[in-house]
Amino acid sequence: MMKKIFFAGIFLLLVNTVYSQTEDSEFKAIEQRLNNCINNAPDNTSSAQCIYDAIDEYDRLLNHYYQAVKDLLSDEGKTGLKDAQRKWIEMRDLEFKFIDQLYFVELGGTMYMSVANNLKKEFIKRRVTELKNYYHTLNNGE
Repeated sequence: MMKKIFFAGIFLLLVNTVYSQTEDSEFKAIEQRLNNCINNAPDNTSSAQCIYDAIDEYDRLLNHYYQAVKDLLSDEGKTGLKDAQRKWIEMRDLEFKFIDQLYFVELGGTMYMSVANNLKKEFIKRRVTELKNYYHTLNNGE
């Protein structure tokens, strides 16, 4: 039993290593566009818009990988993914509400707009990472 657990752990490590290499191209491209946009932004509001644009790109990537994973699952797996995604959306909405409360009400200012938006971007990016990992696992690490 311990050997199976050990080899399962090695397999997941290898899948994660392969994934992290492919992650670079998609995520780096979005982050590069974001950095270029922010570097050319004249003010905080413009910088915040740059992050909104990156959020939109990550959201499109999230939808792409959600569908890609869904296409590889059995009916039961699709139901599980759908349920998990619905709960993740609920969590996202609550997290975003808290981020807005913290940075715009508690700390009170638009100077925190970029910080708040960056936290939202990273939240979505983490879900994209999870879905990509599922996708690559279902494709035997490819």
